[in-house]
Amino acid sequence: MDVAICTNVWMLHMATSKRPPSSTFLISSFSLGKPKASCLSTKTEPSPNQYSAISASDQNPTRRSGNYQPTMWDFEYIQSIHNDYAGEKYMKRFNKLKEEMKKMIMAEGSQELEKLELIDNLQRLGVSYHFKHEIMQILSNINLNAATGDSLYATALKFRLLREHGFHISQGNVFAKLISCLAEKLSFSRDRLVENLFWAVGIEFEPPHSYFRRMLTKVIAFVGIIDDIYDVYGTLDELEVFTDAIERWEIKAIDQLPDYMKICYLALFNITNEMAYEILKEQGIDAVPYLTKSI
Repeated sequence: MDVAICTNVWMLHMATSKRPPSSTFLISSFSLGKPKASCLSTKTEPSPNQYSAISASDQNPTRRSGNYQPTMWDFEYIQSIHNDYAGEKYMKRFNKLKEEMKKMIMAEGSQELEKLELIDNLQRLGVSYHFKHEIMQILSNINLNAATGDSLYATALKFRLLREHGFHISQGNVFAKLISCLAEKLSFSRDRLVENLFWAVGIEFEPPHSYFRRMLTKVIAFVGIIDDIYDVYGTLDELEVFTDAIERWEIKAIDQLPDYMKICYLALFNITNEMAYEILKEQGIDAVPYLTKSI
C-alpha cells in the first residue's frame, strides 16, 4: 500500500511539474563525456530469472475477500421497472397542476408571508424550477415594496429567500430584529445595543469599515448576553450543558438546552458561522476554530 501511494505521489508530481528543456537534459545526463543516470532513461526490463521467481512465488497467492453483497440493481430488475405515470394523460394533468400553481403564486391579495412560505415550500419540494419566472417576479415586488412590522420569522425568511435569488439585502434590519427578539426573550440580560454600536464606532470610525462595525457590535452584544447567563440567570446544571454545547459546536446540541438558552445558542451559532463564511470568502481562511475558541 505504501509503495502504491508513493508511486502515485511521484506520478502526480511529474504530471504537475514543468519538465526541463531538452538541452538541460543533455547537459545533466552527459557531463565531461561520461553518461550519468537520468530519470528519463529507458526502463530496464526484468531478467527471465526474475520472471521465474515472481511466477513461482505467486502460483497460489492468498487472496482476501471484501464479502460484498451483490447489487440489487441487476439487469433483469432494471428492465422490469415501469413508470405508471408516463404518457400523455399524465403530462396533461401535470401541465394543468403547473398552471394552477402559477395562479396561486401570482394571486392578488395574498399576504407577503404567505407568498414567501409558498416559495420556500416549492424549493424544499424541489419543484421551484418550474416557476422561476413567477418566483423572481414576486421577490422583485417584495424587494421594492418591503413591508414594515414583520416578525423575526418573516424577516429572516424574506432575507434568506432574497439573498438566495441574488437580491442585495442589508443585514442591518435583520440584526436589529434579532437583537430585539433576544432582548424580549432574554429580559434578564442588559439591552445595550446602541452602546455596543458606539463602542464599535470608537474603535473603527472610517466609512469603508461598516462591515467591521456591524460584526463587532454583534460580538459585544453576545458577550454581554452570555456574561449575564453565566453570572446572573443560569443554574449550575444549565451552565454545564450550555458550556458543553458551545464546546461541541453542533446545531443538534440545541436539543439539550432550556428554551431561553436555545435562542441564545442558535443566534450565536448562526452569527459566528456567518462571520466565518465571510472570512473564508474574502480571505480564504477557515476561521471557525479560532472564533469558537474565543467564545
